[in-house]
Amino acid sequence: MAVLAALFILRASASAELDSSFVAQASHSVSDIAFQPDGKVLIGGAFTQVSGQARNYLARLHADGTVDATFAPNPDRDVAALAVQADGRVLVGGDFSSIAGTERHYLARLNADGTLDGSFPDPGIAGQNIDGLQIQPDGKILIIGDFSQVGGAARTHVARLNSDGSLGSGFAPTVNNRVFGITRLSTGQILISGAFTEVNGSPRQRIARLNADGTLDTSFNPAANAEVLSMVEQADGRIIMTGNFTTVNGVARNRIARLLPDGTLDPAYDPDINVQGLSMALQTDGRLVLAGWFTFVGGAWNPYLVRLNPDGSRDTSFTAYSNDGVFTVAPQADGRLLLSGLFTSVNSTSAPRIARLLNEPATQTITVTSPARVEWQRGGTAPETSRVSFELSTNGGGTYTTLGAGARIGGGWELTGLALPASGQIRARAFPTSGYFNGSAGLVEQVMTYDLGGMPGSTDYQKLTQAMDGGGSRGGSVNYTHDGSAGGWAGLSSVASPPETAKHGYIGQLYDVTGLQLAATPATVNETATRQLTAAQVMDDATTLPVLASSITWSVQSGPLTGIDANGLATAGAVYQDTLATAQGAYAGATGSLGFTVLDTIPDNFGTYAADGIGDDWQYQYFGAGNPNAGPSFDPDFDGHDNLFEFTAGLDPLSSTSRFLMINGRPADQPGRMSITIHPRLNDRTYTVKSSLTLGPGSTWAPLTSFTVSDDGLTRTITDTNAVEGAKFYKVEITKP
Repeated sequence: MAVLAALFILRASASAELDSSFVAQASHSVSDIAFQPDGKVLIGGAFTQVSGQARNYLARLHADGTVDATFAPNPDRDVAALAVQADGRVLVGGDFSSIAGTERHYLARLNADGTLDGSFPDPGIAGQNIDGLQIQPDGKILIIGDFSQVGGAARTHVARLNSDGSLGSGFAPTVNNRVFGITRLSTGQILISGAFTEVNGSPRQRIARLNADGTLDTSFNPAANAEVLSMVEQADGRIIMTGNFTTVNGVARNRIARLLPDGTLDPAYDPDINVQGLSMALQTDGRLVLAGWFTFVGGAWNPYLVRLNPDGSRDTSFTAYSNDGVFTVAPQADGRLLLSGLFTSVNSTSAPRIARLLNEPATQTITVTSPARVEWQRGGTAPETSRVSFELSTNGGGTYTTLGAGARIGGGWELTGLALPASGQIRARAFPTSGYFNGSAGLVEQVMTYDLGGMPGSTDYQKLTQAMDGGGSRGGSVNYTHDGSAGGWAGLSSVASPPETAKHGYIGQLYDVTGLQLAATPATVNETATRQLTAAQVMDDATTLPVLASSITWSVQSGPLTGIDANGLATAGAVYQDTLATAQGAYAGATGSLGFTVLDTIPDNFGTYAADGIGDDWQYQYFGAGNPNAGPSFDPDFDGHDNLFEFTAGLDPLSSTSRFLMINGRPADQPGRMSITIHPRLNDRTYTVKSSLTLGPGSTWAPLTSFTVSDDGLTRTITDTNAVEGAKFYKVEITKP
């Protein structure tokens, strides 16, 4: 019996495609990821090489995944946790006994350049390792792991250090077994989870909440029947946890559950995974990306990586998958997702142990609404956080002073009660967790330059009326008239001729122009097609005033645009994958930029690979630009299959062990039936199973007329319900619409 097949490569959805611009590879597992505010990425694990360069257990990557040659601390054993401090120094935990050639047992601090921070001595940890780190807003450091003493004092599995590495006083909870997870809540309390059954002498079944001083919060007492490994706090205070448990508070919950803030079980949340989760990344839109060892989610095949909707259901638009366990998932500030673990491929593409996925957009906007208030709106796929800080610079970003901690508002954070100067820079920072068991912590930030100009103080508003001639033109004469209200226009001796920009038709306070906003609707363009760009001035009250596109000075800032004409019509070039392009506009001293996506709508038209029958993105992914070995008839891995076959079958053309598997056989106790199982099953293909009673050049093949289909999203089984012949041959034809 023979089965013939023609298949096409699986492309993940736009929110889960592999980012081919990220080039890192690791020689062994990567278990921890933490982001620096400059976009660089710290990774830790069991590896000894990164992208062919010697890096023992700890490395730093540039934003594109290339190795930072200046950073090589060289610990002597595995790194299990990382935390980035606000001053740029890096805390490193693991089971090492030396780092940078100096004795340090399980915990060390590095300067920003990777050299050892000598001001942070060996903290004297007696035990086996450090598994997790969290930095408090006051700079104190929470540590968890397999230890019994810190600094000569008894500390079992959890402790708090001062910012200089000395043991903190007054925080000494006792835990009778391993602590695997730690999360500082927005309330200032501390969640711990693990294998323990007792905290401070009181029964606690594998999860507990501590007060800030280390005493047990007796009002919080959920119970899991097996280890709780990782936890994250939602914006509303609810807690998602994952681990090895199968019940929570006596109710069936397979390895993932959500608790209400008081510790009771959320009855509406039940994703149901078959094996433990290891790491969670919560997005500001409420969706959760979960990584681990599981292969089924909610009864559906979904190996090692899934995104859950806020109600716990699977987000079926997110279709990324790997060939082995994913240990950590970490969202960047822009929403793209870094993955690490034991896998060697993602979405059937080579990605040795670390990869980055594209994602839907993240949004972050800082607004100074008055001298007394600043807000930071964060949305989309931006990483969620339990705390935010605001800082001020009045010397162009040379130094910053702390303004305070943000308070949650709808869609973001705010800080009030300020007395901001007329101009400066605001820096907003978030501190998301990541890593194995979410035991690491990075730092993401946004910086905004503001100029309040003549904006009145929060209690000193000048009420004005205005009249403007010109029938909609922004030119012409402008008259301002006091209405008799008290207070002067800040910093101006006269309101008869202020240096403010009036907005036509507006009655009330006048506002300054703070920027130029560009737009394209929709924010995509097909390759070789055109898209009209528009522009508007942005006022300091966040309103906008449209500007004719022909008045803007347009330019291409980056990406595959062949040009933008004087009327703002942008023309896209050819691309081999969906690619970001950036346009820039300038008008009346203000500039703005716009990023939009040039879509790969013609799969075989790019460069030297055009019109050869293979998708350009596939060839660039494996061979780069202009490689003659990428041609359809070449067989670079010498496995007997040319590139056209490997592309069609969705295989790795550079690995002779990359095989497409099909399974056929008679179902047990079902005579007269024959099943053919295909993996992977691709969403955008049509599958037709044909059969013949003979096999040879003159065989007649006809589509099955009596069959059933079962499908779990990645694997499809077609069962011929009329397979009664003694010999019957099958083939599968797959067409791309």
